[in-house]
Amino acid sequence: RSTAGWMEPRLREGAARLAYETGAPLIPATITGAFRAWPHFQPLPQPARIRVRYHEPIDPAPFRALPEEQAIEGLLAELRRRGATSQP
Repeated sequence: RSTAGWMEPRLREGAARLAYETGAPLIPATITGAFRAWPHFQPLPQPARIRVRYHEPIDPAPFRALPEEQAIEGLLAELRRRGATSQP
């Protein structure tokens, strides 16, 4: 959970690195309403409508020909381009 309701960039790197290392597709998702249901300052969640939208998978194969750090940055850029964010 973040303090502002938006996914932090450092949290995204783990999924991109895992996709790069394993060759598994990266499935971007947009989550809306989760922060309203469970802000960081509340010990338990409240009832709320949460919406999850899945985007087209990102195939890491084209990025595997690049040096690792460049590939991770490329995967993250593609993830951001497709609008995969967590929204309050």
